Amino acid sequence: MDEELHSIMSAPVKSTILKKTVSVLLLFLAFKATVILAYLIYTHFPVQLIHFEHLAIEDVEFNDIYYSTRGEDDTFLNQPKEVVLINTGSIRADSLFRLHVADLLRKINRYGPAAVGIDLLFEPSNRSPFDVQLADAVTKQRNLVLALDKDLPGRQMFPAAHKGIVNLPIARQHGETVREYYNYLLKDKDTLFSFAFQLAKLKNPLLAARSSQEYLKYSCVYNGYYDIFNKKGPRNIHNNFPAIEATDLLNDKDTAILRWYIENRIVIIGQLGRDSMLSPWDVEDRYMVPTDSTLLHRRLLMPGTVVNANAVQALIKDEHFIEMKGWRHELTTDLILILFMVLFYSIHQTYILHKTINLFIVFASTIPIIFILGPWLMSMGIYYRTGGLFLQIAFAEEFIEIAEGFIHKFKNRKKREK
Repeated sequence: MDEELHSIMSAPVKSTILKKTVSVLLLFLAFKATVILAYLIYTHFPVQLIHFEHLAIEDVEFNDIYYSTRGEDDTFLNQPKEVVLINTGSIRADSLFRLHVADLLRKINRYGPAAVGIDLLFEPSNRSPFDVQLADAVTKQRNLVLALDKDLPGRQMFPAAHKGIVNLPIARQHGETVREYYNYLLKDKDTLFSFAFQLAKLKNPLLAARSSQEYLKYSCVYNGYYDIFNKKGPRNIHNNFPAIEATDLLNDKDTAILRWYIENRIVIIGQLGRDSMLSPWDVEDRYMVPTDSTLLHRRLLMPGTVVNANAVQALIKDEHFIEMKGWRHELTTDLILILFMVLFYSIHQTYILHKTINLFIVFASTIPIIFILGPWLMSMGIYYRTGGLFLQIAFAEEFIEIAEGFIHKFKNRKKREK
């Protein structure tokens, strides 16, 4: 008797669950079809009257929150830095500049670095009477990498044992944040290795490039460097790259300290700041980076030399992100989206909700994804872009409401016809 009663009472429940499941799946398929159609119309719109690629909002990536939320005890953040930086901005940019760089190379070589990178482009048009001295210093150092512009390779006039491209995979004029880095680039059937990859390979000859381009895992905070001789500097110096003013090195400020920082490390010579690396007004060769805590209207914060240092550190320590893309990204996104639609549809069918409550449900569903799921996956070395999911959930809420409105009108019309 009890079993029969249970069977009779559970039948309507099972029927209701089945109807809701079918309704949600149909809504999901209709929603995805609408999204795909809208995307195709947008990308192939003949006149492109509405063209949003270059708006500042386009650069927002919620995954950047990872750098603001990771703890100070993060193992990668606190690993000993393999790179030390030399700021050439403290050398006067006059006719003696190239002579000073030649002297700088000889001084550095005395301390036994693992490799030396020069993140400067010496153009043939700016010839100096000291070109011979600099060329001699460059060619004699076999563990040296010269910067190379992939678009204008002739800009680098001096020969070197190794050269590497310093170009970044961004459109700087559109105000993009540097999140990715080249390992190598194929151009005219040639393989151009990056500046960082060439330096890391001198340290570890067995290093192999996983892919041409990948997300860069930053191993520093804020602008990424500190002056080793500045006792009033930031407290969290263990998180950033040590940097030395070129004038301090040329003047042998403290040879014991200089040897401790340079010996068996990779030295990158570049521009960190005019006159001083701590100059707050110099924005030459600076980029927007995710280590900046703001998501919108970021500052030109990190010199390109420090971006290269981060890439070297990540390559040597084998710390990188595996980007979740293709069918894996789509499947993960769709599963989370279906769960949201089941939740929202069930609540919407049970209660009469106002728009404010709907928005609250959307934010209550997406905030954990943005602030927990994305950063947690990045801490595990997985780069899952959560921004697209956030937008789809927001659109799904509107889509369900519009679809339900059409369904109610259709049902009412059918009733009136009967």
